[in-house]
Amino acid sequence: MTLSEKSGHVRAYAVVFVWRYPFSPISGIINVTMRYGTILVLTLVSLCGCARYDFQVIKPDTLSTRVTETASRLQTPNMVYLMQAYENRLVVQLHNKDAASVELLGEKSFVVDPAGVSHPLRSLTIAPDSWAKLVLPPLRPRFQDHGFNFGVGAQSDASDAPGMIQPVYLDVYADTDAFYWDWDGDSPIRMRLTYRRAGGAEVSDEFTIGKVDAR
Repeated sequence: MTLSEKSGHVRAYAVVFVWRYPFSPISGIINVTMRYGTILVLTLVSLCGCARYDFQVIKPDTLSTRVTETASRLQTPNMVYLMQAYENRLVVQLHNKDAASVELLGEKSFVVDPAGVSHPLRSLTIAPDSWAKLVLPPLRPRFQDHGFNFGVGAQSDASDAPGMIQPVYLDVYADTDAFYWDWDGDSPIRMRLTYRRAGGAEVSDEFTIGKVDAR
């Protein structure tokens, strides 16, 4: 092998060496820090975030079952229930299989939250061969700003007249409304659902339901 051929090999090796091992130690430290920092953040998110819960029907004992994202069917002499875990809430479908309407009597029904506070339910009528839905805990209504809006029109406004105050209208709700509550922790809730059947007979179903970490 001639000297020129050896030089060619040396130059090729030097080019490869420079490409694989940059002469900037700072950039190498930054690359390593970013790489392992990203891995650390993703690990922390997977460990501490995105908690997911199932539910456990504790009572009545004869209907004890785990409620997951797949609906579970529970039947009592009074009603057919489909229970499902959805976004950490318990969705309960009340199926009326009778030939006559059934009323859920909100004033005689209740939910006792994990803190031991009793909450009423809203009354509703379930038509024959249909169903209604309960979401526990109930979703609170919220004021929502839809952002900038543009429109063309005309109006007469006397709000600039002396002594006039222009009103501001907002959707307001009481955060302490008795219908709304939070399911903090994994303590169970108690629930009584009272129905009035055709003819005036009143019947009730009672449940104790816990929350289970599903991760």
